Amino acid sequence: MKKGLLLFSLIILILPIVLAQNVQIDDVVINAKVQPGGTAEFELKIWNNQAFADNFKISPAEFDVFPFSNDVKSVMIEDEFEYVANVPSNTVRTIPVKITISEEARPNNNYLVNFEIQSLKTKKEYQHEIRIGVIAPENLVEINSNLQDKIVPGKGIRFKLSMSSNANVLLDNVDVVVLSELFEERFSTPIFFKKVAEKDVTFDLNSDVKPGIYSLNVKAYQDRKVIGVYNKNFEVIKNPDIEEVIQVSKSFMREKTNLQKTNVGNLVVQESFVYPVTALSKLFTKTSPEPDLSQSNSLIWNFELKPNQSYEVNIDVNYMSLFIFIIVIVFILLFLVYRYSKKIYIKKSALRIKESKEGFSELKVQIHIKNKDTRVRNVEVYDIIPNMVNIVGEYGTIKPDKVQDGPRGKRLVWRINELARGEERIISYRVQTKIGIVGKLVLPATVVRYKRGNNTYEFKSNNIVFHSHK
Repeated sequence: MKKGLLLFSLIILILPIVLAQNVQIDDVVINAKVQPGGTAEFELKIWNNQAFADNFKISPAEFDVFPFSNDVKSVMIEDEFEYVANVPSNTVRTIPVKITISEEARPNNNYLVNFEIQSLKTKKEYQHEIRIGVIAPENLVEINSNLQDKIVPGKGIRFKLSMSSNANVLLDNVDVVVLSELFEERFSTPIFFKKVAEKDVTFDLNSDVKPGIYSLNVKAYQDRKVIGVYNKNFEVIKNPDIEEVIQVSKSFMREKTNLQKTNVGNLVVQESFVYPVTALSKLFTKTSPEPDLSQSNSLIWNFELKPNQSYEVNIDVNYMSLFIFIIVIVFILLFLVYRYSKKIYIKKSALRIKESKEGFSELKVQIHIKNKDTRVRNVEVYDIIPNMVNIVGEYGTIKPDKVQDGPRGKRLVWRINELARGEERIISYRVQTKIGIVGKLVLPATVVRYKRGNNTYEFKSNNIVFHSHK
């Protein structure tokens, strides 16, 4: 019951969307790849979701077809419809379409034909695009194989060739030639469109075949013309019975690797070890024995193994010294940051309170202090009031312990017995400028000072530049 309700609800939700698409145009590909001069085939589909039957006029865009296009020779729509399709309400009509490509069309290109579909009742026009691929004659047949990249010499080596036609043409007698430096085979086979033809190829490789890279070349011919080409390289490798053991042990910041190869066959063989490294890991790598070749990204050992002989390499990558070095550097940096960072946050600001007609300005100066260090004691705060400024005398919650006269002006001194970590103080007072002309006033930085042991710490705030108005 619940599933039925869910399905019904889903239909109700989707139905308006479907119905909103009154007319839909699509196509089904029968054959979209052709040679120059070939004919592509499609089925044009018109869905009429309107509440009434309708006639649709179908025509290709005139600039996409000869004489306006040199690539598309002609477009043929099934005679039955005479370029007008009658589609009853809520049904779909299928209209066969054939598009012939010019013999002069360039291979390995795609060509587009736009169709204009017009409702003769609503006069609404719809556009639909069909794409045709033109293939070169030598690409008419697609050839692949499952030949291995590396082959060990032996008898009865087998691989499979698979062939299919890229175009809807009859290829009933295709001559296939399989060539390699090591073997050769010829056969004939029919090849069909959208159907894979397979052929097993078998050959022998003697044990005296020299290891190396060889090529496989396959060509398909029809009437002595090449209609398909396939090329592949493969490697013939020796057939030694080699047992390889790799043991890796990891600990903190260290990795030990033991590589061992043993020849359990009856032939003398040449072998190698290749161990990947980076520019960094190379600096912390020790090996026994030393590698024969050290490259930027690998260490290489080349050696000969007689029957029942083993070769062993030990590699030790140890980052412990680097780790200790980094730890020391981090501690030094943390110490320097702690030693020289600003442990007391101090900011000075000024706010204009009022200005008289004579040009006198009254300012409220505020000093914000916050301790970012551990608990400090006997903190002293110094602030200089320039000679051109008068102290009004209205202090905030903390009054200065001293007001001293000096050559630069007055010095206000506050003493704070203790500041816990994170504790804040706000000091404020009011001043009045003595100048009645246009200019600027500079309030010097406030200084915070305290002692810890034999060390004295001093921190300064920002200066304040204050411009008066006319």
